[in-house]
Amino acid sequence: VLVFRGEGANFRAGFHFSALDAAGEGDLVLRFSRIELLLQAIARSPCLTVALAHGRTFGAGVDIVAACRRRYASADAVFRMPGLGFGLVLGTWRFGEIVGREAAADLQEEAAAFDTAQALRIGFLHASAEPQEWSGLVERAREKAAVLPDWSRRALYEVLSPCARDDTDLAWHVRPAARPGLKERAAAYLAGG
Repeated sequence: VLVFRGEGANFRAGFHFSALDAAGEGDLVLRFSRIELLLQAIARSPCLTVALAHGRTFGAGVDIVAACRRRYASADAVFRMPGLGFGLVLGTWRFGEIVGREAAADLQEEAAAFDTAQALRIGFLHASAEPQEWSGLVERAREKAAVLPDWSRRALYEVLSPCARDDTDLAWHVRPAARPGLKERAAAYLAGG
């Protein structure tokens, strides 16, 4: 079992834009490409993956949650995927696979925030659970993972995985990031424009 949980006030507040001024276009594209490679590794892991979100869960934080097979959040969690505001589609299709294309488009067209209650309604989360309940969730995940031999669980995940983009995932996500002007789009987004 692989468990993803944040420390501090938030699960993950998204991409860290520190030193944006010093970063070149290629540096930014490389950083976003690495994030996508991490998301692919999580999504394709032969392990039962569990996300335990709380507080602000933005951008890459939502993508990490979406890449996990079991997704839980505390009542205070707020989710938002602002990447399309500056031309990124990291995790967008995974989110759409989970909640459906219409719900994904509705939320992402406006970069709308949604809370735990809405995440449950649209099927993004499996359940709401407070941090004091998380150790029980992880223990149940371990028990569940122990039912099948590793090779059977790996085969199950491979058979049920959406394969349509397996060969083009990275290219699909890098293409929008590599479009000239990423740094300016990110700066405009941060400035509120």
